[in-house]
Amino acid sequence: MCSQFLTSGSVKRVGDAPVTLGVSAWIPNSSASLLLGDQYIGSMEEERFIGIKKVRTWPSRAIGELTRSASISSNDIDKVVVNIDPKLFATVSHDESYSQSIIEQRETACREAFHRWTSRINAVKEKYPYASVVGIPHHEAHAMYAFLASGYDQSAIVVLDSVGEVTASSVWLGSRAERNVIRNVWNSPDYSSIGYFYASITDHLGWMPNDEEGTVMALAALGDPSRFRETIKRLIRFVDGSIRVDYALLHPRVRRQRKGFTSRFHEIVSQRRMPGENIEQVHCDLAAAAQQRLEELVSEICEFALKMTGQRKLVLTGGVAENCVANGAVMSLSDLDSIYVPAAPGDSGTALGSALAAHPQALDISYHSIADPFVGAVVKRAQLSNQFRLKWAGLSAVELAGQLSEWLRAGEVIAIVEGRFEFGPRALGNRSLIASAGVPGIVEVLNSSVKKRESFRPFAPVVRLETFNKYFDTPRVDCDLSMMNFAIPANRNTLGLRGVLHANGLVRVQVVSEEKHPLLWHALLADERAGGTGVFINTSLNAKGQPLCGTPQLLLEFANKSKVDKFIINGSVYGFLG
Repeated sequence: MCSQFLTSGSVKRVGDAPVTLGVSAWIPNSSASLLLGDQYIGSMEEERFIGIKKVRTWPSRAIGELTRSASISSNDIDKVVVNIDPKLFATVSHDESYSQSIIEQRETACREAFHRWTSRINAVKEKYPYASVVGIPHHEAHAMYAFLASGYDQSAIVVLDSVGEVTASSVWLGSRAERNVIRNVWNSPDYSSIGYFYASITDHLGWMPNDEEGTVMALAALGDPSRFRETIKRLIRFVDGSIRVDYALLHPRVRRQRKGFTSRFHEIVSQRRMPGENIEQVHCDLAAAAQQRLEELVSEICEFALKMTGQRKLVLTGGVAENCVANGAVMSLSDLDSIYVPAAPGDSGTALGSALAAHPQALDISYHSIADPFVGAVVKRAQLSNQFRLKWAGLSAVELAGQLSEWLRAGEVIAIVEGRFEFGPRALGNRSLIASAGVPGIVEVLNSSVKKRESFRPFAPVVRLETFNKYFDTPRVDCDLSMMNFAIPANRNTLGLRGVLHANGLVRVQVVSEEKHPLLWHALLADERAGGTGVFINTSLNAKGQPLCGTPQLLLEFANKSKVDKFIINGSVYGFLG
């Protein structure tokens, strides 16, 4: 349904505009981004074409869709930029407390990584014989995308990751007035990784590391952090500008080898919960302590970055920045005036960051386009299975919104497939499941019959910009609340909105404007005028363990497995004959 590489049979140029392809591959959630001169074509995750979440393959389907949409062939690409620089594996450092055997294992692992990534880049050169192929440092790719998307003229940039080559955390100074745009001012090595710590907690609690950390974040609200606070605080600390890990509790990571927690940790805390086992209070308490520690560490490092750079604006990115509760905690820093987290803070965003870092006209590209999350592929009516039966077409936007509002108040769950799908982990209204936050029992329906996920996980509210203050506290600092990147406090008016209010009193709110989200905005307005709450639930169009539905085939598979009443696809309403 989505084209593969287009071939022209000869080398073709597209005027004088350089064509740059950025790629994240061979690490979780492969993706691709395409720049044509100062025009941003788009970014897409491979998982949304092949249906395998966090897939690590070369993103062939995503690249094929991007080149097709730009009307070019693979031979037109001038530069291919990969989000790893193999040379950095030659600069491995070691914790001073490491034994000789661990040092030898690390050096061997880094030599293997150097050869593995060099071989991969050489294979890309064979795939694109008319293009130059380069590797960009992983954290530089994170920082470049996030800073240029922020629209800030100058800011501190904090990258918090599991690992990128031999770096896990870094601080940068971003300035659009500087020739190199971003400058690295601090690094923390891979052996002291906040991301690895939280991923290890995720694995210990029985969920998939580097994927289901959001489940741990949700579970934390049900626990008491004091039970394990001192143990977790001893496990990982930020002291004198250095992140330090207690290896008596957490085994050192040696590249791909992850042994997790030690026997001492198991004695003090608990044995590992196996997937599918009952969730006990000990698991809730461990999640609470780990989440609290993460929030403290992220806040401490961000405060450190602001002081180091002399800035009051902050860009926060990397996989750790997908933790919206920790992002919300950072907003309380006294030295902070403004914070930005991009739509794709995780590794998928490094495809765009790599392309921008190697592109000679990066500063000429509008930050509005770089920040735009709606840059994926489109589902066309002709591609839909005949199991999707057209019910209504030709309704005006306002008429459709009014009808949507009415269905939601009646307790229906509606799938929305609108335009290009989102870039990044959040469904923001183009590949979303929408329900009314005020309907009793709707959370149970969504979790059990539609999403098929843990019952304790909350849902995100979506609200109009004009009525935001009715339900939610306005953050002290300037921030973008349109992309669900921050968990913020709710006020007492949300007591009747059980579906969006978590046990910790926080909500991962999405604020929508009429200009950017006309269907949702008008539906929310219609709900208010009909006496409703004017708050909907917005969750991603997928079931647990599956990626966002990016193709008609994935949409069909979802519809066959989940109980969804209606599908609004590009302005028309469809029923499903399962």
